Amino acid sequence: MNDSELGEAKLDGISEHVNDSQYRWLAHELHDGLLQWVVGARMQVESALAKIDKDSAAALNLDQAIAHMLNALAEGRSLIRFFDNQEMGDCDAVKEIAQFVDSVQSLVADRGQTLRIELPNPAWPDLPKHQAWSLLRFVQQAAQNAIQHAGPTQITVQLGWEIAEDSSSVVASIEDLGVGFDTTLPTPQGHFGLQSLQQRANMSGGRFQIASSPGLGCRVALTVPI
Repeated sequence: MNDSELGEAKLDGISEHVNDSQYRWLAHELHDGLLQWVVGARMQVESALAKIDKDSAAALNLDQAIAHMLNALAEGRSLIRFFDNQEMGDCDAVKEIAQFVDSVQSLVADRGQTLRIELPNPAWPDLPKHQAWSLLRFVQQAAQNAIQHAGPTQITVQLGWEIAEDSSSVVASIEDLGVGFDTTLPTPQGHFGLQSLQQRANMSGGRFQIASSPGLGCRVALTVPI
């Protein structure tokens, strides 16, 4: 088994081997550990920002850094709620994805890009939390990949359906009209974006698809049966 397969196996087994008390332990560790470092870093950046020209390029960069930290804190708190209430209720995945799209609009604009979302019609039902979380994380990872690598272009998050005779699936796709790449080439060392998307699909019991060519943009999709 190679490193990628081993990572997928570990992730696929998380929900089977982690019980409710362990989820709550993870929630407290996240709150008392990692998030406190983010809060401390934000305070340091805000202190530095107060000492420089508000109209300088450095100030704009620090403003963006603070915005990213605020998004990280919001993400962390959302994850804490997920861990702390793992077995309780369903989740509005569309709402969570739409909030993410709103949260990165300033970053997208800074890169000369546009990011839009197409909502499902009819609306998705609330989904079990593990499926909703996987869909959200899939969209986040795929959108961030496009923002970082596609160049100045349009990026579209589309939420829809795949209807078969005896089953229904929800579909989340992210498409950009950017630089694209050759999907047959090996992934560069240290780049795990595509592996992460495949793992999210595996964890949700869904199907991952990717289509891309140099100069013709990229489309990735996750289809999850409900």
